[in-house]
Amino acid sequence: MKRPFARWLLVSLLFCNFTFAQERKVKPADVQKQAIELLGKTAKDADSLKLPLNRLSVLSVVSLLLWKHDEKQARVVIARLEQLPKPRSPIKKMMPAECSATTRQQPWRVRK
Repeated sequence: MKRPFARWLLVSLLFCNFTFAQERKVKPADVQKQAIELLGKTAKDADSLKLPLNRLSVLSVVSLLLWKHDEKQARVVIARLEQLPKPRSPIKKMMPAECSATTRQQPWRVRK
């Protein structure tokens, strides 16, 4: 009973193709070069974003990451940042009358 199983195992091992993943030896300089190229493409693609706040955040991160490796390109990205319109503050500006009314109330003080 063990012999047919042994034969089947032997035949299956003989005809089975074992393929192992080939490891590529990648140089760190190549990886760094590809990363800098990817950051450059990301900076170019930031113009396709609708909201200026999103463009601002993407370009600021790209400029920070580029600064260590390619200062010249990072300065170009920063110049593009300065050309973007300033985003509006999400905080509602209070009128002077409203400010004085809120300061008079002072709910955090304990009254005697």
